[in-house]
Amino acid sequence: MADDLLYEERGAVGVVTFNRPAAHNALTFDMYDRLGEICAAIPAEGDLRALIITGSGGKAFAAGTDISLFRNFRTGSAANISRVAALTGVGRAMDMLMTTRLMGADEALAVGLVNELLDTPEALMERAHALAAQIATQAPLTMRAAKEVVLRMRERAAAVHDKDLVAMCYGSADFQEGLDAFLTKRPPQFAGR
Repeated sequence: MADDLLYEERGAVGVVTFNRPAAHNALTFDMYDRLGEICAAIPAEGDLRALIITGSGGKAFAAGTDISLFRNFRTGSAANISRVAALTGVGRAMDMLMTTRLMGADEALAVGLVNELLDTPEALMERAHALAAQIATQAPLTMRAAKEVVLRMRERAAAVHDKDLVAMCYGSADFQEGLDAFLTKRPPQFAGR
């Protein structure tokens, strides 16, 4: 729906708001598409210099992809795991993968997954606008080069050969069982198939 993702421009700063608070702002495929369209429409040389992405409702930025959309999902990538390992170290990434435990905000800060913690949604948005205003004053070519360096680093991380592993997992009966168990709020019964 069009109201699931809101966009506005405030001077040199654009603000994208994920607007599905009842679903903890879990993203739909349409929301991913709209976010891509917004980003693609921002001219490389223009007045817009920074983009804030936030979530409505005050409880969650975004819970990731809406899990109900995964019923027929069969593909994915290990690139995100590679990014987490680069941020936290391989040992902590392995711990997160094997235990699938939730990580609290203080621990996420300590391991480098987040840069700052703020007490209220209002304080968060105030800080986001302050950072965006600071970024908007920087030299545009330098900012473009910095973003390109990060994109090139991500491309290297995405080069992990994992299609066989992803297909094995996402195409399995265990994946479907885990998904169904989550959606019906019951413990999963995994069979290793």
